[in-house]
Amino acid sequence: MSQKCDKSSIKVVHLPMIESRISSVVSKIEKLSDRYPILFPVALMVLALVTYGVFIISLGFYWDDWPPILLLHVPDKALVWKYFTYDRPFQSWTYYLQFFICNDSTFLWQLTGILVRWSAGLTLFYAFLGVIPRQKYLLQWAAVLFVVFPGFADQYASVAYGSHFMVYTVFGFSLLFMVLSVKQPEKFWLFFPLALVFTTVHLFTMEYFVGLEVLRPVMLYWLFHDSGFSKNKSVKRALQYWLPFFVIICVYLYWRMAIYPHQEFGLAQSNYPYIFADLLKAPIPTIMQLIQRIYADFHFLFVDIWANRILPARVELKSLPFWFSMVVGVGLAIILSLLFNGDRIQQRFTLTKNELARNLVLSFTIFIFGLFPIWSSLRQVTIGKWSDRFDLPVIYGVTIFVITSLFVVVSSPKIRRVFLILLVGLSISFQIQSGYIYRKNYYLEKSFYTQLSWRIPALEPGSVIYAPGIPTGRDTDYSYSMGLNLLFNTGSIDPTLDYWFFTPRNYKPVELTLNPELELTDSLRIFSFQGSASKVISVFKPDGGCLRVIDHYFAIYPEKIDQLYYYGELTNQDLISDKGQPTNNLANIISTEPQNTWCYFFEKGDLAQSKGNYAEAVNYYEQAVAKKLVPLSSVELLPFIKAYIKLDRIDEAIALTKESYRRESLSYQAVCQVWHDSIKENSSITQTAVESIYNLDICKNLEP
Repeated sequence: MSQKCDKSSIKVVHLPMIESRISSVVSKIEKLSDRYPILFPVALMVLALVTYGVFIISLGFYWDDWPPILLLHVPDKALVWKYFTYDRPFQSWTYYLQFFICNDSTFLWQLTGILVRWSAGLTLFYAFLGVIPRQKYLLQWAAVLFVVFPGFADQYASVAYGSHFMVYTVFGFSLLFMVLSVKQPEKFWLFFPLALVFTTVHLFTMEYFVGLEVLRPVMLYWLFHDSGFSKNKSVKRALQYWLPFFVIICVYLYWRMAIYPHQEFGLAQSNYPYIFADLLKAPIPTIMQLIQRIYADFHFLFVDIWANRILPARVELKSLPFWFSMVVGVGLAIILSLLFNGDRIQQRFTLTKNELARNLVLSFTIFIFGLFPIWSSLRQVTIGKWSDRFDLPVIYGVTIFVITSLFVVVSSPKIRRVFLILLVGLSISFQIQSGYIYRKNYYLEKSFYTQLSWRIPALEPGSVIYAPGIPTGRDTDYSYSMGLNLLFNTGSIDPTLDYWFFTPRNYKPVELTLNPELELTDSLRIFSFQGSASKVISVFKPDGGCLRVIDHYFAIYPEKIDQLYYYGELTNQDLISDKGQPTNNLANIISTEPQNTWCYFFEKGDLAQSKGNYAEAVNYYEQAVAKKLVPLSSVELLPFIKAYIKLDRIDEAIALTKESYRRESLSYQAVCQVWHDSIKENSSITQTAVESIYNLDICKNLEP
């Protein structure tokens, strides 16, 4: 006898089973996190690797990454030390170590940068946990936010900032060893000397974390007071323990402010604390400016990054990277919440007044003293393109404050957990989206260098690459200058560089055109360049188009570039050789090999016609057509039109001109100029033969 199946009863039966299985899995995760403390460091590492490693194979070098990479190819490694004597001579040890590990590998530099960020967060977590052990759950979330902190968006500049997080880790170890020397007195003579050594290393390597040294006497006082000492005895013992650190700080400050600037330069430089001199000259205005800096940075760190960066006013809902980052971010945050959820007492604990006060003191001590070295040099977090790097020392102070505020405002563990998941998930999402921007930037960077190598296989030393602006948003003129010297050099590189990248910010195009003998110079620390206005190649890489070496014809094309005509006047094609070396120093980083793309055939064809090899230029065009490749812009047909004309293949030139006109009317003037000049040079080309593409209706500004 058959029985009917009630679908509603199936739901009733199976839903509790599913819930039970989920609950069982969660319970097992919670027990594992309790039994194996190693899970937290592993989870934190996985968080860092996933957040910053999503695009790791398609990330590269940016901005301040390029000068150290060029240093790799300078034979005299003592010059690495000399390069950093500009502001941090002892920082060179971090690069000697990373050069040995990473060499030219973008992957290894990115991976190293991720791992040292993780190690910095982990060492500081254990240092703070030693002082406030009852707040493990709170500190775990603070450590997570440290790793994905949305106030610092330039993690992907791994060569520049890997060094910072390496020193951050050294500082973290110095704090941790100090805490252990107090908590484990039987090992005092092991941990305390290590704390002193690591303190010395981090101070003399980089000034970023010198302000955080103020944490030591505070943390020492808490450690002794929690051990049962009275307030007076705690103060006394804290000062005794802190005295050796204070001596090291004094020695460092004397060296940094009195000896080093005069020893190296005879004057102060960018990281010098000018504020003290300004206070003596004009105390009231200086104090007012300092207050304004403090407020602006406070607002950015405690309000803006949470209200605007992780919750932007506008999002691209149709953007796949956005939804991908959200899924990964929230998913990771949920997994972390399960791992941290094992200790029910920790999850439900309420901060006492004393603990709340301690957290606030810790947060604002880190904020004020962590940023004071930056403010003292008259800079701040909120001014400057890459200035959010200045907030590195205060990340833990901000995250502890944010998590503490959440614990105070939200008493329900479940609701608090939801907020924590959203806060961390959105921060992860922000960092992944930042990575996507860096990835796009590197794609454009690679495109620029690759196409430049095709169009300019070799370039005469002393030459300048001149462009209307920086081709990408995460780079500078000097970073492109470093890349050019890697591209056009096959062997070792001398600090007196052969090439430099200039824009109108340095010299105006009309200025260079009117004065060919004008000396062009620039430098970056140990690197220097000297050239002249007679040795310039003007280039332009449009959005969605191939790189152009700007000649007289490309200069006519209507781009939104001021004084574009003069770029064409500047370009000296004789500086370019079509016989390049089979390899170059940049090829280890960015491929310069031929590619089956339109831009490859365009660049090679344009190079060939510029050298008078018109048959070769036409051959490149016909290869592209055979491969069904199409121009990205109609003006990219111009060199091939010129080549067909030079070969007296007028019918093909006319057909290609019509194709250019059909694609885009903007090409009319430039193509018309080619025909105008060709008719003047070649009397065999009759007006009647070319009337369909060269007439007063189309070529309005030219007379036939």
